[in-house]
Amino acid sequence: MSLGQPRLRRIWTNASGAWRCWDRPSGSPAGTDHDQPAVSARARADRTLAIWFVTVRAFFLVQTAVGLSVRSVLFSPLPVPLGCLCGVALVSVAVGARLIRRGATAGCQRLLLLDAVSILLPMIIIIDGTPVEDRLTPWSNGLFTVSMSSALLAGFCLRTLSGALLAGGALAACYLSAILSGPASLPSPWELLPAEAAVNACAYLEHAGVGWALAWFVRRLADRADTARSRIRELERNRTRATVHDLLPYLHLCPEGLAQADEMTRTALIRQRAAKYRQIQSFVDDAGSTPDLDTSLSEVVGLHRRLRIESASGLPRGTRCDRDGLERLLRAVDTVLANIEQHAPDANVTVRTRGDPETIVATVHDDGPGFDPARTRFGYGLTQILGHHLGEIGGHATVRSGRGHGTEVTIRVPRRLP
Repeated sequence: MSLGQPRLRRIWTNASGAWRCWDRPSGSPAGTDHDQPAVSARARADRTLAIWFVTVRAFFLVQTAVGLSVRSVLFSPLPVPLGCLCGVALVSVAVGARLIRRGATAGCQRLLLLDAVSILLPMIIIIDGTPVEDRLTPWSNGLFTVSMSSALLAGFCLRTLSGALLAGGALAACYLSAILSGPASLPSPWELLPAEAAVNACAYLEHAGVGWALAWFVRRLADRADTARSRIRELERNRTRATVHDLLPYLHLCPEGLAQADEMTRTALIRQRAAKYRQIQSFVDDAGSTPDLDTSLSEVVGLHRRLRIESASGLPRGTRCDRDGLERLLRAVDTVLANIEQHAPDANVTVRTRGDPETIVATVHDDGPGFDPARTRFGYGLTQILGHHLGEIGGHATVRSGRGHGTEVTIRVPRRLP
């Protein structure tokens, strides 16, 4: 019994793995669901178009089969049309299965050609064996409605409207040549047969044009969704990089250096780490509440106790702005103060805030040695946090500095994001 249990366990494991492989959609990699890459919206849109075509083709086939069956029962058997319909159904199953397995309709010109030929040839055979007066009746030529879906598939497959209309025109020309083949002169009741056939042939162009327009619209929406998804991922990466950038000084701080520092420096570092912990914890929790600007700015200034900072607020008490704008404003001020702390620790710093109904402005000035902006290579903080990150929400920062004249950084963010 003990020897059988491992064997049964192996059998169960292999069977479970085989089921997961069979149940996994085609083209998806092996592994857990979390390891599988997200399918793009464009791929889902193409697969949806393939399913739409299969659905339309199935509906037309069932409609035609019902009509021919009723005609065969009530009047006379129609073995040739029914046989041709069965052949078209088999080819349609093969084409539909291939489209769904491929997951796309774009670039399937060979399948389009196979589908069109498999419908046109039986339809021409049926029309040639049908009297002229019965060629436009659905009882005798049921494959006409089925061939409409071939024009729809042409619109789905071909990239340009001209190509789709050209394919629809080719189908219409084949249909007209089959309908109008026969005697040159028609009996009196059927003199309008060419006009009626021409009206029916226009349906190929209509289906091809509608199919192309529908596919273009769906794919364009999918492309925009993919672009938005990529943009969101980029914003999340930038936000994470900015958060990690804020943490790097505290991660770099070694316990030995903290032990060797004096009591005042050690206390300031501990307070900074505690404040940074609260900031990161609020980032992780994302509670959604937005504190007022003065309180948040005071917390940021408190992270840099080694600097001599004077704060002056020109905003009414309780002033608030959007959470994302406030977060980027505070990160920008924190980055500027960190740079001053690194390059001009003995400077006197002034932080002033003001605003209007549209914007919030924070100005950080120090009387340090200054620098030449034209000859200085900025790091991640100034190029990304004061540049790209502020620009994403419609804000910006200006840096004014000179040798021996200190530095002034002005940060502007919109109070309400669009």
